[in-house]
Amino acid sequence: MVDFNKLNNYGKTTFIFHYVSILIALIGIWGNLLTFIVFSRKKFQNVSFSFYMRVKMFADTIILLNSFKHFWAFIFDVYFVYTADIVCKLSEYVIYVCGTSSFGILAMISFDRLITIVYPQKFSFIRKAYFQILALVVIFAINISIYMPMAIFSELKIANTTGINNSIELVKNCIITDLGVAQYLQMAGLIEAIIMLCVINNILTIAIITFIFKSRKKFASSNLNNNKNNNNNSTAVRDRKFAINSVVLNLMYFLCKLPLLIILTLSTFNLLKLEQIGMLFTIGVAIYTIENACSFFINIFVNSLFYEEIAIMFNIRMSNKIGTSSVGSTLNTTK
Repeated sequence: MVDFNKLNNYGKTTFIFHYVSILIALIGIWGNLLTFIVFSRKKFQNVSFSFYMRVKMFADTIILLNSFKHFWAFIFDVYFVYTADIVCKLSEYVIYVCGTSSFGILAMISFDRLITIVYPQKFSFIRKAYFQILALVVIFAINISIYMPMAIFSELKIANTTGINNSIELVKNCIITDLGVAQYLQMAGLIEAIIMLCVINNILTIAIITFIFKSRKKFASSNLNNNKNNNNNSTAVRDRKFAINSVVLNLMYFLCKLPLLIILTLSTFNLLKLEQIGMLFTIGVAIYTIENACSFFINIFVNSLFYEEIAIMFNIRMSNKIGTSSVGSTLNTTK
């Protein structure tokens, strides 16, 4: 086990943030499980993107479980994942595929919300099961293909390396043996992260925010002119709530993923010292995993419909301002 008092400043920071990552993972796994259960319940199955959300919770949980691998290796020198070459390959490969696929799923949730509030009566095929399954197959197939060299060329290596306290340590790790493949994976990951984080995420977020405000004005105008379409109005309210939920998820994704993207960029162009890379990478990963752990809390605080369902599950008394009657009328309306 690592002796905290013998570590230098970089090592102590790394030590602390490994514990932070474990805390985030433990909270996030339980939150993801509850979110998966809520979106699997009958009332939420009628919400068009509930299938996307359930798959995202699964991918996010896989990412959070990865924190335990690094924690045990750093704190206790226990490399239980690195027991065989095939385990080494799969452990790294699956994390990369799930990490990038998680954003693809989030993008599909945003796309679903955008189309729903802009064209509520059109393009119903995007809410069909066959389209959603096809979209997920394409997302995972792209990322499986991009990172396939990692599964092929990575090997379990045991070597002496300079530790965070400038001592020589025996370390097990998964290493890409081909330099060209390693450079390809580094650049592919960097380019994909920039495209996802800075382009797709921002475009979808801005578009959804714009049309949320437009739909609110249209909704207010229709209420002044006609109060007969109560069912349509309740559906519009529900759609906006889930659209706002999607916006907050996108913003959290941007804020949590950006630090690691900056660290990877600096590392790619050799602008950091070796001991700085280890420390900053640990901090970046801890912040990175917050997004994979926060879906439950965002749903609870942003979407009253989700809170109502949790309240029903755990028999929590709700305040009068959150009307329980709205749950049945809004969620049972088929999209």
